[in-house]
Amino acid sequence: MRAIHWFMIFLSLLTLAGITSGSPRPETFNKVAADPYYKPDKIISKLNLKPGDFVLDLGAGGGYFSYRFADLVGNKGKVFALDVNPSYLNYIRKELKKRKLNNVRPVLVEKDSISRQKTRVDLIFLRNVYHHIDNRVSYFKQMRRLLKPHGRLVIIDHLEGDPDDFITKYKHFTPRPIILKEMKAAGYSRVKEWYFLPNQTFIIYRMEK
Repeated sequence: MRAIHWFMIFLSLLTLAGITSGSPRPETFNKVAADPYYKPDKIISKLNLKPGDFVLDLGAGGGYFSYRFADLVGNKGKVFALDVNPSYLNYIRKELKKRKLNNVRPVLVEKDSISRQKTRVDLIFLRNVYHHIDNRVSYFKQMRRLLKPHGRLVIIDHLEGDPDDFITKYKHFTPRPIILKEMKAAGYSRVKEWYFLPNQTFIIYRMEK
């Protein structure tokens, strides 16, 4: 397996849940992600991953989707579980041993780090992470370097809800028109959008030629 060197992704995710003391436990993230209400099985089915694919799970949390992706891409594939929280990555490492998964690589992403990665991926997956990223147009322009020519980038993010709802009150959401505008400015084309998630966008992008 070719080595992959992550010195690029300058994530501005310090506000991502898990960076502060008192943040949710990784088990909590996994429990929520696995809840049938949020339709994880349907999400994964729409990604059409195949054996040998390389996947970048950006903001992996407790690793729920990373483990699921690993089963799908098999030993010839690779999953990179990226997070800014070292404790989450330590949890993922322990889970990988329990699950006997050898095709997942936990990667710590630090603020203002810059990647010179040589291996590109088939899919970049962001679930409830988009709203935490600063300077998104510039950021996703640089993310293009991580995708294979026909690679896909998936954004699942909260939508604005009731004013008293936690997500809305603390601005953990991104209006759909903002996502569409920013991703177009960053040089991506929307190729598919799904509407079955409760109060979340689910958009699949490819790079514009």
